[in-house]
Amino acid sequence: MTTNIKAIASILDRENVNYMLSRDNSFLFLAIELGDLKDQGIVIKTLNSGKIVQFNAPLLFQISGSVHKGLVMQRILESQFRTPMLKFVCSTVKANKQYIEARVDFPLYESPLRSEDLFSCISFMGAKLTEELPKLQNILDFGCEP
Repeated sequence: MTTNIKAIASILDRENVNYMLSRDNSFLFLAIELGDLKDQGIVIKTLNSGKIVQFNAPLLFQISGSVHKGLVMQRILESQFRTPMLKFVCSTVKANKQYIEARVDFPLYESPLRSEDLFSCISFMGAKLTEELPKLQNILDFGCEP
């Protein structure tokens, strides 16, 4: 089965969740709370002609110029091994500015996207970021886990 951004927006509307739709209706943006850490924006879009729903938390933190970048990458690899659904990606926004972002790709095999699937992915991402971000930030700042 496939889905589109308007169908995802419809699910969010039914649950009275605030979000922002892009001008071209190619993605939507919503905010999640990460405990005491910070609020984080989540970009939701569809890939592969609507067969995959991608949840993306962009610009989690900047890693360019850090002497502990290698240790952060090692921790990210360990985390991805333990949690295969969660992927971290290094992206370059401007020259010499690298950021870490997190992604969850949710494939839609034979059934349409359900409200439970959507909110499970959002909750999963929020819980994992709440768990991992303090550790990653501490490694980035001090070279070790808290």
